[in-house]
Amino acid sequence: MVLPAAGDDGGTPPLKYRIEGLPAGVGFNPESRTLSGAPTTSHRVTSCTYTVSDSDDYMDRWDEAWIEFDMSIAPAKAPTTRAGYHAVTLNWNKPTDTGIAGWLLSYGRAGSGVGINWIRIQPTGTQNLSYTVNGLTGGATYEFQIRAVTGSGLAAIVGAPSNSVTATPLTPAVTLVLTSASITEDGGVSTVTASLSGASSAATTVTVSATAVSPAVAGDFTLSQDVELSIAAGKTTSTGTVTTG
Repeated sequence: MVLPAAGDDGGTPPLKYRIEGLPAGVGFNPESRTLSGAPTTSHRVTSCTYTVSDSDDYMDRWDEAWIEFDMSIAPAKAPTTRAGYHAVTLNWNKPTDTGIAGWLLSYGRAGSGVGINWIRIQPTGTQNLSYTVNGLTGGATYEFQIRAVTGSGLAAIVGAPSNSVTATPLTPAVTLVLTSASITEDGGVSTVTASLSGASSAATTVTVSATAVSPAVAGDFTLSQDVELSIAAGKTTSTGTVTTG
């Protein structure tokens, strides 16, 4: 980036250019008026002053200019994803920056755009970071982005987002086992156990119903009540009792 030269206003050559307040990693060549390099910190700098003076160092207020640099840094790569039951785990790399105070994860249903939900994540102090988003709808596709955050409170600066990634959380399969395997009419009782193919991050409700087997027909019996088995988040089984009437 080449900064503009001073106009011919009668100053005594040679003119001398300088700039103050540049962030670390950015250099200035006064001979060519060129900025080079890249910021190595994640802060917004608003106090860079570009000045020019003539050979007798005379300078007035018309010789100043203010330059704003946006130095928010996004993670170098988009996070990777691993789908779980009603959950997605994301992993990402930390940028080479020492000013990061945390992370901002945004996600939403694919097609509706990210930014619907936001999660503030504190740093772990490691280069490879990970976070699991729980309570998602199995079979639905979600879109995720990660941003670096510097500072805190009103001074917090949110970096540019990473590229978006998508993932589809899984729905666990349900298996029902009766003990005993059949139920007699009029007061028959059986214990039913519902099992998931894997632990889910969300509670799962299973509704148990009964089907008549010949020679019985549907009108020969009813369940004393609909049995709902609730499998808690992180668990894989739940047991209840079915009674016919």
